[in-house]
Amino acid sequence: MFRRILGFLLFQAPFYLHSEMKMLDLIILLPLIYGAYKGYKRGFIMSLFMLLAVIVGLYAAFHFTDVIVSYGQEHFEWKSKYISPITFLSLFLVVGAGIYFGGKVLESVIKLAKLSVLNSLAGALLGLLQWTYFVGSLLLMLISFDQKESIISKETKQHSIILPVITTVLHGSIPGVSSSALFEYYETQINPPKHEKP
Repeated sequence: MFRRILGFLLFQAPFYLHSEMKMLDLIILLPLIYGAYKGYKRGFIMSLFMLLAVIVGLYAAFHFTDVIVSYGQEHFEWKSKYISPITFLSLFLVVGAGIYFGGKVLESVIKLAKLSVLNSLAGALLGLLQWTYFVGSLLLMLISFDQKESIISKETKQHSIILPVITTVLHGSIPGVSSSALFEYYETQINPPKHEKP
């Protein structure tokens, strides 16, 4: 089933996509569908912990990255432009990994004899949401790294359909995202400040 969907997305979907939907949207869509599939196979319990790991990890990363970077710049003379995304990724991985392994322990204790369809569908929904957060945060880091826009052009970002949706989910549901340096840089790329006419 999943292979058929993947085959359609790779070879047939581009011919049916709306003209404004760029390749970036298709690239974003693939991991979201993969996340829904993995959540369906994983079930509700583990998908819930996976989602919790992503949300708490992202909250910690968005909330404390700027604080840590400012401290490092003041006391250790950090000057690299890549310090912010590297710190973000490190915080996310450490916090998220702790919750993930907690979920694995619980999963080993709670063994369901057979997963119901409802349980699998709930897992698929949580898996989709989990990968929405995951892909959105990765894109924010990638855009921050790609300051010369050699990977994703400004036009591609501005004409993407899915990119603003997942970033809206990010800053609309996780405190601290909209005020973070990563998101503020993304905003300047998508909505550059308009200069007043003389």
